[in-house]
Amino acid sequence: GKLRSLQLEHDNFKEKYKLQEGLMLENGNLIAENDMLKGEKKTLDEELKQGKEKLAKVEEELKGCRVRIAALESELKARGGAPQPPIPDAEEAEVDPDGEYSNMS
Repeated sequence: GKLRSLQLEHDNFKEKYKLQEGLMLENGNLIAENDMLKGEKKTLDEELKQGKEKLAKVEEELKGCRVRIAALESELKARGGAPQPPIPDAEEAEVDPDGEYSNMS
């Protein structure tokens, strides 16, 4: 009876040790994965920051373009002309050898 009781206790201890060992291994893996994800987050945060800076720069350029367009339109109006339709993109229009646009819709 006493020997059987000790064997059961020993088996129980071995089982708990195996579980604890597995949990420690899993914990180590999770720590490594967490560190990797922190690195990825840092990279993505930096890319986001750069993207926002580029966007701000482009928005500033766009604002300047709109100001120039408004100035040109008011100058044209002051001369008595009406705004002209925009010239199509080079990809959309083909220019004849004499400089005339074709394909204009």
